[in-house]
Amino acid sequence: MSKRTFKVQASSERAASSGQFGNGFGTGSFTPSFGRSSTLSYLVEPPDLSKISDPNVTVLLKNVNKRDPTTKVKALEDLQTHVQSIKAEGKRLEDGVLLDVWIQLYPRLSIDTERRVRQLAHNVLGQIAALSGKQLARHMPSIVGPWLAGMYDNDRIVRKAAQDAFEQTFLLEEKLREVWRVYQRSILDHAKDCILRETVTTLSDERTVSQDDADAKYARVVATGISLLLGCLDYVPADSLNKGRDILDEIIHDKKLWEFASHPDAAVRRSTFRLLNYFLEHRRDMVPSLLPIVSPTIFSTALLSKQTGSALESSEAISLLTTQFPEAWTNLKKKPKISLVIEYLKRGSQGGPPEVWSHIATFLIHLPEAIFPPTLEDSVRLLQALQDGIRRKEEPKTNLPVAWSCYCQVTSRLLNRLPTEPNQRKLVETALFPLFQQFIRPQASSEWSSGPVQLSTCMSAMEVIHNLQWHVISHSFDAEWLKITRLVLDKITAPAPEQAEEPDRRQEEVMAEGTRWVHLCSGIRQISREYVPIISIVENSVGLMLDNVLRVLRRGTGNHYGAASVLELVIRDLAECIIADQCAVEEISSFFKEDLPSLALARHLPSLLRSLESFAKPLKKDGSADPEWDRRATFAKAVRKRTMTAILALSDEEQKVQALQNIMAAMKSAGDDAENDLRIEIFVRQSFEAAMRGSTTHWKIVSEALGQREKVISQGLQSRILWRVLEGLSDELQSAAAKEGFTLLSQQNPEMITKRLSQDGRYFGSILRMIQSDDEQVVANGEELRSLVESTLRAGDGEAYDQVVGVLIEECLMDPTPDSVSVENLFECVEKALRDNVLEKRELVEGMLPNVGEWSSSLDIFLSAPPNPSLAITDKMGSSVYLLTREAAARPAKKPYYDRSGYSLPLRAGIFFVRLLAIPGVDEIFHSFAPHDDPEDSRSAKAVLVSSFLLTMQLANDSLGVRSSMSLWRGSSAETERAIIDLISDGQRLLMRWLQQRPANVSAASQPHFLSDVQQQFQKAAKGTTPSAFYNARALAHLRAESLELHGSQMIDSQAVHEALKALPKASEVDVFRYIANLAGFSESESMMKDAIRACNEIISDLTGKQWSGDTNEGLRLLILLNSTLQWDGVGSKIPQHRLVLFVKNILSWPDDGLLDFPFATAEVARVLCAVLPLISSVYGSHWQSTLDLIQRVWTELPQGGELSDHLPVVHATLKLFAVLKKLHTENDDADEAWAASVPILDRSLVGLLELAPNVYDDSHQPLKIINELLARHIIQVPLQHVGGIRDSYKVKTDYISQLVEGKHVPSFLDCIASLFYHDRGNKTIDASRFDIISFSPNTESNPEREAEWLAVHLYYLSLKYLPAVTKAWWIDSPRRQMAQAIESWTEKYISPIVVSEELDKVSEWAEEQADDDDEENKNLKIKVSKKAKEVTAGYEVDEQMMQIVIKLPGAYPLRQAIVEGPNRVGVDAKKWRSWLLSAQGVITFSVSTFK
Repeated sequence: MSKRTFKVQASSERAASSGQFGNGFGTGSFTPSFGRSSTLSYLVEPPDLSKISDPNVTVLLKNVNKRDPTTKVKALEDLQTHVQSIKAEGKRLEDGVLLDVWIQLYPRLSIDTERRVRQLAHNVLGQIAALSGKQLARHMPSIVGPWLAGMYDNDRIVRKAAQDAFEQTFLLEEKLREVWRVYQRSILDHAKDCILRETVTTLSDERTVSQDDADAKYARVVATGISLLLGCLDYVPADSLNKGRDILDEIIHDKKLWEFASHPDAAVRRSTFRLLNYFLEHRRDMVPSLLPIVSPTIFSTALLSKQTGSALESSEAISLLTTQFPEAWTNLKKKPKISLVIEYLKRGSQGGPPEVWSHIATFLIHLPEAIFPPTLEDSVRLLQALQDGIRRKEEPKTNLPVAWSCYCQVTSRLLNRLPTEPNQRKLVETALFPLFQQFIRPQASSEWSSGPVQLSTCMSAMEVIHNLQWHVISHSFDAEWLKITRLVLDKITAPAPEQAEEPDRRQEEVMAEGTRWVHLCSGIRQISREYVPIISIVENSVGLMLDNVLRVLRRGTGNHYGAASVLELVIRDLAECIIADQCAVEEISSFFKEDLPSLALARHLPSLLRSLESFAKPLKKDGSADPEWDRRATFAKAVRKRTMTAILALSDEEQKVQALQNIMAAMKSAGDDAENDLRIEIFVRQSFEAAMRGSTTHWKIVSEALGQREKVISQGLQSRILWRVLEGLSDELQSAAAKEGFTLLSQQNPEMITKRLSQDGRYFGSILRMIQSDDEQVVANGEELRSLVESTLRAGDGEAYDQVVGVLIEECLMDPTPDSVSVENLFECVEKALRDNVLEKRELVEGMLPNVGEWSSSLDIFLSAPPNPSLAITDKMGSSVYLLTREAAARPAKKPYYDRSGYSLPLRAGIFFVRLLAIPGVDEIFHSFAPHDDPEDSRSAKAVLVSSFLLTMQLANDSLGVRSSMSLWRGSSAETERAIIDLISDGQRLLMRWLQQRPANVSAASQPHFLSDVQQQFQKAAKGTTPSAFYNARALAHLRAESLELHGSQMIDSQAVHEALKALPKASEVDVFRYIANLAGFSESESMMKDAIRACNEIISDLTGKQWSGDTNEGLRLLILLNSTLQWDGVGSKIPQHRLVLFVKNILSWPDDGLLDFPFATAEVARVLCAVLPLISSVYGSHWQSTLDLIQRVWTELPQGGELSDHLPVVHATLKLFAVLKKLHTENDDADEAWAASVPILDRSLVGLLELAPNVYDDSHQPLKIINELLARHIIQVPLQHVGGIRDSYKVKTDYISQLVEGKHVPSFLDCIASLFYHDRGNKTIDASRFDIISFSPNTESNPEREAEWLAVHLYYLSLKYLPAVTKAWWIDSPRRQMAQAIESWTEKYISPIVVSEELDKVSEWAEEQADDDDEENKNLKIKVSKKAKEVTAGYEVDEQMMQIVIKLPGAYPLRQAIVEGPNRVGVDAKKWRSWLLSAQGVITFSVSTFK
């Protein structure tokens, strides 16, 4: 901006702030010529901001008045934020001051040239209005006009902002109507300002606003003003429009309003015409007074002005005005009026929709008689104007049908106006007949070249002809129709052109013109059935056409497929005309019988054969079947056989293939009379074998044959061909040919592929198996074919694909063999099938559910194998697994089957089931799933399905915890483990969703929900001591526990819990699992607590008097039941303390009776003590020492070897007991003394447990991992003196490093941390001098990225210090040499100096220790450390001479190895000396950490 402009703006603002405006020539106030300045004018006085207390708000409001749009936008955004903060703090606007100011600013902002400013103005108004409450009412007359006008802004976003602001203040629709009614005068006054008062110069300052922007702003204000006026008329009933009637009359009777109908802006014109249309449709009583003003502006001015963008509204207004008030034309003073109409018609629809032509037709039909032309010349001139409008290049092609219909309607009225028959005939010949010629042969050079005329236009022209007297146009129509027919015949019979490229184009033209002629004939016959002369003319022309077409076709095997197509159409669509002419019938029969077999090689043979099929089934005139049908069908069959014989007799193989392809293509339209021909089937089989050997030509005949279903070859041959093709895709020698064949088949015969794939899932399954191949080429072929097949099947509505997927799942899901389709591939197909409209595919979804019987029976193998006893550590059923009898625990002889991924059948079903139900809508279908017609059978089958799923989850969870030979899957990979984890987590979510959907206010016994049936299923199957009973009981316990956690005790069958608690002490082995499972529904209700306490007392009483030398199974059962009861809070505390003491002392005597020979029973004793000892912590006695002795004996007397799973439960239980005693030993002196005396021995035994499973990794053994973590927590607290002789940690360190190396953990760890301090971009490493490399303190860096880099540097330092050999191996094996070189340089600069210094310090300390030793040999050993030279010199005095070895450390140590040299050899031969040096070098290179 120039300085001059800036000064003008500043002075204007100063004038505004002082309350005055200069007019540019003085200091007086400005007064517009019309009496007052509206709130929209740029000259309006700015508001007084002195009362705004917040200076920040003052600045914002001043910036809102700036001219720069960016400044305005920023100020409005900040003001909006300010208002939002007031609302968020729950405050009100300060005394309405901000509201007063904003009311003055808003009108001008609402019409600003910048869209964003207008949008924000409406947003701020809505927020201020919402905060102002009733204060807004006094300002409504000032803002209601601009506010409502904003709802008609030409920008959608601005309109939405104004509407949202209004709805934010006035919430109901009734409020909106009330606003229109109450403030009608203010609204109309604002509309008057917009329409009549404002001008371009009053709305915009020409000094700062460009002319285009000023014009656009004015047009927008006018358009919104007219729309506001229309809205007021629409919202306010006529009888309520009293307050502003005078303003309304003033506006609508002002000529300026209606002159906007020819305004350059389309939005202004649209608004004007919409207002006029409203008056014509809803307020017709007000129109007569407007006619003197409206008629000239509409018919004299707007009719001749450009109406692009408003053509629909303008044409509708002209049509309504002419129809309802024809006097508007007759009273028009301008002469001649028809000239106005002609000029208007020449403009066409002016880019409008087809409805514009409908309005034009209505307008012309209702035009007063006095104006409509009565002469032939004027009629032709009017129709020529219509043609000019239709032929305009800008005319949309979609408008042409309606436009020509309008043309025909106008022609009909003109014909009725012409007084003489010659003039009528002349007008028909001039105006209508050319339409037929243009339809048959469109010509761009013709005066009718508006594009191809449609058949509907010709039919409209025929309807006009029907309305005339036949004698008027009979001769003309006959001549015109013969002319049209000759036009087509000339094209058909013309000799072939000399150019080689022309025949095909020429035949296409023949076929196109012939097709249009046949369609025109057929159309005329349909609408002219009552006009016999016309029908006769058409039928005669059909005979003429047949004679000439047959003459052309008899010429031989030339390129006449255009004529053949015409013959086909004539026989098919004009059969009634042929029946009426017996000569034509005989001529056609003669042609087929005598000439068709000789045309076997003709290109148009398929078309001729289709003509034969149509000729074999003609209809009579009344549409009924022809009695000659049987004879003609026999005739057609004989002709086909003769033609087939002629084809098979051909000696040229390529010609034979082409001819057979043609004849089979024709059979697609054949009826039931087409029969299999053994000769064709043999030839197709031979062609297929040739095609599989690589013959592309023969694939075409095979494809064509397969496309005919059973018409050409048998269904068995079709199936064999498709199966051979699919097999060949996996064959290296035949894959190329098979791929080509399958592609051709899918392109030409998709229906055959669809049918075969939907009948047998093996076909699609074989393609999916190709994707699982180890051969990359086979995989590529499979991917390509799957894409091809899916696109073929999904064409249309996709039902074919859905059907194929349903068959595929049914046949392949429950098939766990190495060749089966993977679950992932199956589910991928399901996802595509259920992508849309799932709820409409109920039958498909239900068919995809796993087979209930197969899933349930496949689980029997796994349910008959006992779970690993060590899982008792984490199991909901606890240690009840110990009660499995030896006979029941025997391993099953039957082995499960696994698929290529290693999945068993139950696992395949489980993964598929949970993924299927995760698809939106499927779970809803499953809830109403009924496998059988009988309701009871359906509920039972559904319960088995869900129980199979829950049992599969349990087994999968077991296999994740401890892998066994009877695992649900085979092999171990990260991908498989992820799939199993997803199964368990997704299954758990599904179960929780089912439980949430289950009603929570009814008892489980009366629930109709399917989970109730599942519980009953588990209850029945949980009886006994077999592994299957245990698994079902555990599933029941899990289900009950989850239900209790989600819904509380109202969802639990409390009666079952009471019965379990009552029968628990005397429970037989058969019912133990079921009773323990029912305890999962235990709640702390008063009745349940009483039963639990009673049961616990009885069991303790029974065990107190029992010696272990008795029935061990009985004792173990009681211990398990007791532990199942004591797990509930509050039960043990209700038992008398003296009883607990007697009980504890009794069971602690059992180790002397042989308890330790039974590890499961020992584990249960330890678990009981964990629960009971805290309850008697204050009781003195020998039981404390006895408990510690029990732990000591367990840890020291564990048998070496044997099953690890038998030892883990007792180790886990005693470790927990050890932790309990560690907390309780300070409770009384006896416990404390026993602890002090036993803990050193226990600590040594604790360390000894490290060798419990020396060769088992706990990554795949969850119980062992839990025990190892417990051990780690205990051992870390063991004082070193308690460990005995273990003072040197070298062996521990070596074992630890060995495990790291064997587990291959270090390389991936180093790759991870290296990615943090080495960046690929530019091969750069970070600056490590910024960090404390030796130590790391978490959460001390504010930048997380910097902290991660610090941690990486520190970990790398520790790796070099403690794992130098492993780190060096990682560095050497690095595949990226650039990274390796960069890391070496970086290590040498930052890390190696620290590591070398620490190593040399250790050597120095060790050397000092050796110097203080009294041993004479050590005194002769001299160690010298040089940090500067990074050397260690070891010397030994022999016969007063010093034998020396020097170890030199490189700069990048330990990435680069140390160098060992021997500068001085004394008393040793050279060979032995060299051996010593090499040994020292090896020890240093492969040492655990240091070279000390």
